Amino acid sequence: MSSKTRITLTGLFITAVILFTYISLRSGMIEKEYVRGLIPQSDRVVYGLRTFEKDKGIADKNLTGFLSAVNKKYQHIAAIAIADASGRVVIAGKNDRYIENSETLDTILNSFTRGEFTTAPGAAYTVRYYNQIKFYAFVKEIPEGRLLMLFPYRLKGPLLIKLLLELLLMLVVSVIVTAALYLLLSRKKRRPKDTSAEAAEIRNEIEISEAVKGPAVAIEETAPQETAPAGAPESKPREEPFQNAVEELFSIIYTIHSPESIALFTGAPGSPNMTQIFEQRGNVFIKIETPGAERIQVNNELGNELKNSASAVLDRGRKALVPVAHGGVLLGIVRIARDTAFKGMEIQDIKTRASSLGGALHAYVSREAV
Repeated sequence: MSSKTRITLTGLFITAVILFTYISLRSGMIEKEYVRGLIPQSDRVVYGLRTFEKDKGIADKNLTGFLSAVNKKYQHIAAIAIADASGRVVIAGKNDRYIENSETLDTILNSFTRGEFTTAPGAAYTVRYYNQIKFYAFVKEIPEGRLLMLFPYRLKGPLLIKLLLELLLMLVVSVIVTAALYLLLSRKKRRPKDTSAEAAEIRNEIEISEAVKGPAVAIEETAPQETAPAGAPESKPREEPFQNAVEELFSIIYTIHSPESIALFTGAPGSPNMTQIFEQRGNVFIKIETPGAERIQVNNELGNELKNSASAVLDRGRKALVPVAHGGVLLGIVRIARDTAFKGMEIQDIKTRASSLGGALHAYVSREAV
């Protein structure tokens, strides 16, 4: 799995966690805010009934006209009913958007006449479910009777817009977190040294035969060198600036193209072989110092192509050999391999980035030849 895929999956996971946490914590608060808005609406309906034809009793008022006016002003009321002092329903109406059949309305009215909507002390409403819809039932005392109002739990208007904006904000937060994670991984340039246990294990798993999957590439091993006698000059110190430049190049290529491995081969000008000196697999950067390091033969047709600044694509496009030259002289080869084929623009991008290593590689090869 490539690093881009891992980061994408991580971003989706972060988004799911943030949205789930937000909905779990915010849904109850949103509902309470919605109900708080229903309380003054129910009070206004009661006030309107008390002042509607106030000189007449409940039996003489034009209750049909009153209900029509209420339904026109408060279109989200699911049902409304008025009962006289004896508990008999005088008039009732329903909103077909929320209560589709008369049987449900009859059930609601029967519960109303039996007093089943009586609220607990200090509560302004009771909760009921009809046809899998949540309703808030308000029962108000009026002169000569009682008034029932049933409101569905349906977000709309400013409260709905507020909820959508908050969800959008959560998505933006998840994108920012994912982007921060991507930048953190892409800027991680320093890798464990090859003296670590992990590096040694990965180096032991490198197969020498990997470099010969392309028909024009030949690999050969050199015989182990004898141990230098006592008093011989010490070996050359590590070229830290050059190694840092290689690590930085490998890190950039890994971040952009997600290969399985990257290796750098180099050799003196005119040499028939290029010897591997650095390799990176996963997060482990290795400096190859073993006598049996891999070699790529360049005194053949493929080598001529590389010397002419042409890149080579092998193994059905899944492996690329990119030349690194200085002053028109081939000094190194960057080998990149992954489980998906490279595209032409990707090869060109890698070649452009690898070319920046030419000067440092020339200085390194010159010091090694001394």
